Amino acid sequence: MMREVNYETKSFLEMLRALRVVLHDINICDVYLTVSDKYTTKIMARRNLIMYEKGSRFYKFIYDSNTVILDSRTARKLLGDRDMDGFIQINKSYVINMAYFSNVGDRVVYLKGVTQPISLSRNGRLALVKYIK
Repeated sequence: MMREVNYETKSFLEMLRALRVVLHDINICDVYLTVSDKYTTKIMARRNLIMYEKGSRFYKFIYDSNTVILDSRTARKLLGDRDMDGFIQINKSYVINMAYFSNVGDRVVYLKGVTQPISLSRNGRLALVKYIK
């Protein structure tokens, strides 16, 4: 299979997105790009993202062993990304990676590697049930 990937040559971010497509197609790695500002872009393994938390200015990815990485994208943009299967929004402020799902309580969700429970909204409960079924 041959595939052509084009990107804006003046944009470093576009080049990284094109690289992500190529790496994904040849199954080298499962990457996700975070963009915290005009000059900072990080590449990370998507499978290591535990959750996504809405902050006051930036959105925070809690990543592998509770490292925090800032991103400028909204939860809607994150969930609209075709590569983000396995992530669901459980309340207004949190999106979780279902690979880290541990247990659900009355109105909370527990994740592997996260000590604090995360509140679960009515819509979040519906999304969780839909994902599990």
